[in-house]
Amino acid sequence: MVRARTVSVAGILLLTLACAGQPPAPPPAPPADDRVKALADAYLDGFFARNPDQITLFGVPGRRHDALPDNSLDALRLWQAREDGWLKALQQIDLAAINTSSLRATQAILRETLEGAIAARVCSSALTRWPPLS
Repeated sequence: MVRARTVSVAGILLLTLACAGQPPAPPPAPPADDRVKALADAYLDGFFARNPDQITLFGVPGRRHDALPDNSLDALRLWQAREDGWLKALQQIDLAAINTSSLRATQAILRETLEGAIAARVCSSALTRWPPLS
């Protein structure tokens, strides 16, 4: 009787340990509308962090109006990496899954903005000098 109880307890313990070793299922992806809104908010915050003078130009309430952009090459590279990441995340959202028409428009505007900025990188006049030095 004691042996049968010991075997039963050992079996339950082994089963518990075997199940505990499995990783939990990943959480479901947030709805497309929430993802578009989060990306748009992240882009806007990033844009104003990169271009703080635009806060004053646009008269954005509730923001600080005492900074200038960082025009260093490191800041430019960081910004471009962020643009690439936002566009990649945006491309992973199924357009048919966006339920709200205003968020479909937001997705289209954000995608156009990011694709245009990325395409325009080859035209950077800040990194060239005209006329060229001879």
